[in-house]
Amino acid sequence: MSKYQLSELSGYTVDFNTTATPTSITIQEIKSNTTKNIAKYIYAINGKVAHESTNGENYTITGLERENKAVNVTLLDENGEIIGSMTKIFEIAEVNPPDLTGFDKDTTFYVYWDENGIEHNEIPISMEAPKEWYDYGTRNWANIVTRNNGLETYLVWIPRYQYALDTVSQRSYVKFIKGTGTEVDVGYKIPEAFTWGDSGETQLPGYWMSKYQLSTESSPKLTAEMAAGGTTIQIKDITGTAVVDGLKYEYYVNGIKVHEGTDAKENYTYTGLAGDTIHTINIIARKNETNEYVAAITQKVETIKENTPELIGFNEDRTYYVLYDAQDNMTIGDKIKNDGSNMPENWYDYGTRKWANIVVTDGTIENGQIVGATSTTYLVWIPRYQYSLDTVNQRTNVKFVRGISTETEAGYKIPEAFTWGDSGEVQLTGYWMSKYQLSN
Repeated sequence: MSKYQLSELSGYTVDFNTTATPTSITIQEIKSNTTKNIAKYIYAINGKVAHESTNGENYTITGLERENKAVNVTLLDENGEIIGSMTKIFEIAEVNPPDLTGFDKDTTFYVYWDENGIEHNEIPISMEAPKEWYDYGTRNWANIVTRNNGLETYLVWIPRYQYALDTVSQRSYVKFIKGTGTEVDVGYKIPEAFTWGDSGETQLPGYWMSKYQLSTESSPKLTAEMAAGGTTIQIKDITGTAVVDGLKYEYYVNGIKVHEGTDAKENYTYTGLAGDTIHTINIIARKNETNEYVAAITQKVETIKENTPELIGFNEDRTYYVLYDAQDNMTIGDKIKNDGSNMPENWYDYGTRKWANIVVTDGTIENGQIVGATSTTYLVWIPRYQYSLDTVNQRTNVKFVRGISTETEAGYKIPEAFTWGDSGEVQLTGYWMSKYQLSN
């Protein structure tokens, strides 16, 4: 038999908010709607008292299992009588997992925050997601960031859900829906955003929503020159508006951290890379003291072995290899052979901007230097390449071209200097360019 019926409330006697992690819940911002004197606040979880208070302060319950939880706050008067009580049910959120189809797996990164609130975005989606990536039961939503030529876009995954509006507490209740079902609970409905097509024929398990986009600036936040060789990629001169004192720079290749430095002018070189392979270079700037994320640059770079210098046609008795040491000190090496069979092992490395040089002279060589010359000409080998103009970063991007191929990437072109003949009928693998000529 019904004893009495509670009519629609204009407000709750007690209400509270919560924040949660997989193993803890913080009860906070307790609000009471009563004229009675509150002597005690009782905090309970799953029917067990976890804390008692006289002033209703925020309190965190820790050491919890990953399971459904009933969180309760009860108000008592001085006689221990109940003034009001509120229970909230936390269910394990089973959501449709983020769909990463269509994103570039090398230049799209998981975004997550550690226990100190520091942003991390260094792991590409080609790798396994970090365990901290998302947990919708604790309001930790799945985020990613895509980077492309200075453009950086953050997105958040919205899994399919149904919702109801609570006019009493001025909030909405959300229940996630697995799959693409259209059935809803009483009083709930599914947002139209999960329906696609003119006739609503496609139901979506979820969608990515742009959080914010950092547009390309005339002065980028972070940029760097990158030059590739057969097995190396050199980073030179990290610049940009984000470069200030007190930063550290994390160097990644294909999602693996390989180096960390504190000098933007370090000129770091990735070595031992697979040849003829596109590698994803990612450089992240963080504040040295706090590890706070500042900016990043991500770029795909292909290791292509440059065309070997051609020595046919030079006088073997008057032409010598020119060598430079680590301090750029020059010495004259052995005489060349037209077939290149005696090329020095350390003669050149275009990946580290060490170009092939020769010298043609009528002098003699003593202790690695030219003596008694009346005519001396130095030349440098320019291997076939394609280039594009980067108006944002105010520089030229160069990529070597194998053989005499005329195919180029979008936005790139091959200089006319690699074409010979009135009708451009001859394509060159490279050419020798005079650096300077010494004469009496």
